[in-house]
Amino acid sequence: MDFRQKYLILILLGYFVVSCSQLKDNEHLEYVIKKPINITENVDVLFFMHGYGGSATQLEQYINEFGDSYITVLLQAPYEMTWSLGSHRWYEFQFVNGDTISNQEQINHSINQILSSMEKIIEKEKILPKDIFVGGSSQGGIMACKLALEHPDKINGFISHNGRMPVEYSTLTDNSQYTDLKGLVVNGEYDKTFSSKYSKHIVNTLLDLGAQVNSVELKIGHNFPKAARDLINQWMSSNQSI
Repeated sequence: MDFRQKYLILILLGYFVVSCSQLKDNEHLEYVIKKPINITENVDVLFFMHGYGGSATQLEQYINEFGDSYITVLLQAPYEMTWSLGSHRWYEFQFVNGDTISNQEQINHSINQILSSMEKIIEKEKILPKDIFVGGSSQGGIMACKLALEHPDKINGFISHNGRMPVEYSTLTDNSQYTDLKGLVVNGEYDKTFSSKYSKHIVNTLLDLGAQVNSVELKIGHNFPKAARDLINQWMSSNQSI
C-alpha cells in the first residue's frame, strides 16, 4: 500500500469518526430545565412533552408555573416541521378513511430518544431522582401514555393532557409492574380534537392493568391554559415522595 492509499484511508476514517460523533449528539433531545434553588437532595423529576407543532422553548414561558419542590424538564421532539420555523413533532400522522395512520417508525425512534435523553439529562444535570414522571399535552400526552404502557419499569407516573391512547401499543405480561404506577389524565370538556371518550380509554386501560389513575375534566378546549398547569402542579405536589 503506497502513501497516497494510506492517506486516503486516514481521511475516510477521520470522516467516519466525525459522522459518528455528530450522530451520537443527535440521538439526544434538546431540553429546557428548571431546577429549584433550595433542593439539595434527591428529588422527583417531571419530563414534560409539547404537542404537535410545539417546542420546548414555546413551553418555556410557563416553566415557572410548575412546582418548586420538583425538577421540571421540557423535552423537544426530534422532528422539525418544514412549514413552520421552530415547530416540532414526535411523529407524523394522517387521516385515511376516518382512521388515524401514524408513522410507527418515527414513534419508536422518538420513544428511544426520550428514554436515552432522560438518562443523559439526569447524568449531565447531576440529578438524583426519587421518582421519575413523564407527561405531555396532545401528541406529547400520547407519548407519555406509550411510555407508561410499555416502560412502567422506567417511570413512576405519567400525565396525559388532552391526549389519547397510541394507535399501536403493547403492554407487559406481568401486570404487577403497573401497580405502583400513578397517572393523571386531563381532558377538556370542549376539546374538539380528542373528545372525552379518548381520555376514558386511557383511564380504563391503565386501571385494568392495576395502575393508580386520577381523571379530571376541565372546562377548556384543546389548549394548555393555566388551569391545566395548576392542576398538574397540584397533582405532582400531592404525589411527592417522602
